[in-house]
Amino acid sequence: MPDRLVLRSPQLPITNHQREGAAEASRRRLLALVAGATAFGLILIAQLIRLQVVEHDYWIDEREKWQSETRDIVPERGRIWDRNGLLLAGNE
Repeated sequence: MPDRLVLRSPQLPITNHQREGAAEASRRRLLALVAGATAFGLILIAQLIRLQVVEHDYWIDEREKWQSETRDIVPERGRIWDRNGLLLAGNE
């Protein structure tokens, strides 16, 4: 057991070598961040070009199919009863 307890250690001065190392690490992190953002942007632009230029005819055909398709949808309605239990309106 130590005779005394050190609550606060004195701050040691930072050397130029340590400061340069920290600056280099910051530069590397920034470069990695910029490279990742650039890669993400290039992938996004490539996908937009693929959809709007390369696959343009395919998506025009798909749009035509969806727009020209007609379907009759019969809504299901609930039954309406009067206070005496007689059916006033139903699905029939």
